[in-house]
Amino acid sequence: MEIYRQSDLRDGDEIRLRRDGNMTTYTLLNGSGEGTVEAHELFCGAQLLFDDMHMDTFGEGGARVSAFVVEHCRSGRFEGTFCDGRQFFLGAGDVCVHNVVDRNAFASCFPTRHYHGATVMLNLPEGDFAEFLRISGIDLAALAQKFLSKDISCVIRGDAGAGRIFADIYAAREKRDIGYFRLKLAELLHFLQRYAPNAGIRRTQTLPADIVRAMKDAEEYLWRHLSAPLTIDGLSEKFGFSPTSFKHYFKMIYGFPVHEYLFTCRMQIAQHELVKTNKKISAIAREAGYKNVSKFSEAFKRFSGISPRAYRGNHVLSEWSIFMPARD
Repeated sequence: MEIYRQSDLRDGDEIRLRRDGNMTTYTLLNGSGEGTVEAHELFCGAQLLFDDMHMDTFGEGGARVSAFVVEHCRSGRFEGTFCDGRQFFLGAGDVCVHNVVDRNAFASCFPTRHYHGATVMLNLPEGDFAEFLRISGIDLAALAQKFLSKDISCVIRGDAGAGRIFADIYAAREKRDIGYFRLKLAELLHFLQRYAPNAGIRRTQTLPADIVRAMKDAEEYLWRHLSAPLTIDGLSEKFGFSPTSFKHYFKMIYGFPVHEYLFTCRMQIAQHELVKTNKKISAIAREAGYKNVSKFSEAFKRFSGISPRAYRGNHVLSEWSIFMPARD
């Protein structure tokens, strides 16, 4: 079962693939960055994917149906779309159970341009896969009925049981032991059979597309005005939300409170400018929104662990670049 086909992708999206036995590695490329998807075929109709993304978005493409999908976020942020157009967001430790009815209407997005996780994709069982489910005591049709409907799917936030199962899966990635992955698949599906989703809170874990677009516009505005004295009241008024709603929606998408996200972005820019340019530290401080160099230095040391001058002397960017979205 192919995950991506070039003929189905959006303009500007490109794939390169390499096959090695039961594993296919897809390299995903577009103007926003690069990602890889490592797909292990457990059965005909059952795949385990390891996702490593450093890009904004990638279109899924194609009209192929995935009857039952389980996404787990290991780190970063993941944004997907349910069948009714509402969008869900995953942070580290979160799981989403959903289906993909029309892949042409579906795109994976990564709000912070950094995402690592795993995906289980299951189609209607037949042959060896159907027998595996029968022996394992798993009713996939009942699971689909339990978790999936046309307008609501299920997001599970930071569950320890799911976390242990996926931790075992990540730990076994390099060994590529299909038998072990099958055991973990059975354990995961048994976990989901026992899990009792709370329909009352599921709706609060998704957002309509227009709110998501507004928050993304706000985030872009934030990046373009890092040197300005930005406030929650000012941002919320500009984009038409109450301060409380603005803070809630922003954190839901980006995983950070607005003030923390803004601080991190400013420090990120400062780190980049210290290493990649010869600008004076006072000029970099102003670009990061600080009129006082001493206050900038204190904030920078609190964030980076060393002073701006010492950071510049190291000539090496920190690993922050894969945790937050760098803007040109």
